[in-house]
Amino acid sequence: MTTLLLLVLLVVVLAAYCLRLRFALARAQHDAEQLRNAAAAESARQEKWRCAYQIECQRESRLAAQRESELESQRFTAMLSHEFRSPLATIDGVIQSLEMTADDASAATRQRYRKMGRALEQLLALVDGHLSPQRMASIGRAPVVNQITVSALLEGALAQADSSRHPITLQMEGAGATLLRCEPDAMRMCLQVLLENAVNYAPPGSLIELIVRLPPGGGIEILVQDEGLGVPLHDLPQVFDKFFRGSNAGAHAGSGLGLYIAKTMIEAQGGTLTVQNRAQGGAAFQIWLPAGVATGKFLASDASNSDNSAARAVAGSDQSSA
Repeated sequence: MTTLLLLVLLVVVLAAYCLRLRFALARAQHDAEQLRNAAAAESARQEKWRCAYQIECQRESRLAAQRESELESQRFTAMLSHEFRSPLATIDGVIQSLEMTADDASAATRQRYRKMGRALEQLLALVDGHLSPQRMASIGRAPVVNQITVSALLEGALAQADSSRHPITLQMEGAGATLLRCEPDAMRMCLQVLLENAVNYAPPGSLIELIVRLPPGGGIEILVQDEGLGVPLHDLPQVFDKFFRGSNAGAHAGSGLGLYIAKTMIEAQGGTLTVQNRAQGGAAFQIWLPAGVATGKFLASDASNSDNSAARAVAGSDQSSA
């Protein structure tokens, strides 16, 4: 009897011990799970802070790059303004000297001197108005109202073009009365650059065409095309780069800045400037500009050239004639 009681007591003790071990194991598993959860939460917090730090570093890097780009643009514009102003000042001195010593000159000669003086004043005003760092920084970021019709802009540009070596034609295709949302003086300068480029590189006597279209996607397309040799294929990707001169420039004078300035000004006003060679020979420079609206609108932001669809302009370039 005593042996049976001892066995029962031993069984009870063993059962209690097993139950205690079971509870201890469950608590250990619970504690381990809590530790794993705490470690995962800590890892997630560290990853979150790491991502936030990377984002902040990237933002600072972008801001630094933007500031450096703006400083470079200001330095370049100041240099460009100086490079234009120096020869203009020399020309101004020569004109004044001619006018002062023109007592015996004919009326027609004195009239030509006055005309030269007025043209020089316009060039100096253009430099002051568009080639100062402040002006280049603000162009396209202020509200621009509808200031000029297509016909007025292009007829004015055509009147200033050198047509002595080439016939230059103008085709409106029903778009002449359309209002352009742009800065007229800046656009006249861009058109002068493109027309002068065509005059210099097309064979003497060949036709230069100035064509205006209303593309299906909206806005205005302006084509300046010639019958020359076109742009060498290996030069096309760089033709609008700063200081770039094509391999076919030869003895043509130039600084490699005209097309760069034209493209910069057009893009600042919400437009695009592209070039492609024509199948029948020659180059076709295409401008796309936003058409006029009822009120002024901001055309560009700090991060983008335009609130107008540049993608639409690129797509529209496929419709230009080659």
